[in-house]
Amino acid sequence: MIKDIIKDMIKDIIKDIIKDMIKDIIKDMIKDMIKDIIKDMIKDMIKDIIKDMIKDIIKDIIKDMIKDMIKDIIKDIIKDIIKDMIKDIIKDIIKDMIKDIIKDIIKDMIKDIIKDMIKDMIKDIIKDTIKGMIKDMIKDIIKDIIKDIIKDMIKDIIKDMIKDIIKDIIKDMIKDIIKDMIKDIIKDMIKDIIKDIIRHD
Repeated sequence: MIKDIIKDMIKDIIKDIIKDMIKDIIKDMIKDMIKDIIKDMIKDMIKDIIKDMIKDIIKDIIKDMIKDMIKDIIKDIIKDIIKDMIKDIIKDIIKDMIKDIIKDIIKDMIKDIIKDMIKDMIKDIIKDTIKGMIKDMIKDIIKDIIKDIIKDMIKDIIKDMIKDIIKDIIKDMIKDIIKDMIKDIIKDMIKDIIKDIIRHD
């Protein structure tokens, strides 16, 4: 950036110097011609005193003109250099500032988008994982409870059924045994009574 400023500055100075040199040469040529004409006219028309006076006046005029011209040229060059430098500096500052602002905005936007995307993605993964885990866990618990209930019910039904069957069998057996025993006893008693009756007769 500084290199470009210096390069432009030197280019402008050389351009202005060449331009001013050409201008000065032409101006000096015209001026010399006029001076020679005036000098020739004065030489023919007036005395040596007037000639010297005119010569001094012309000399002062030329000196003042050259001085003013050089002063104006230097002033214009300095003014142009300062103007161009300030213009370039302001332009570069504004350009860099706009570039930095746009870069920061884009960077912050991309950062926020990526951050939000990752955050939402992780949140969704965690949420879906926990939801799936809870769902599977509840499903497994309910399945295990139903399985255990059915298993316990079947076990209890079979146990109760076997118990009832065994109880009924034992009860029926005891009942039958008692009944048979009583029957046998009565039968034997009757037999003995009949026997006794017959024997006494």
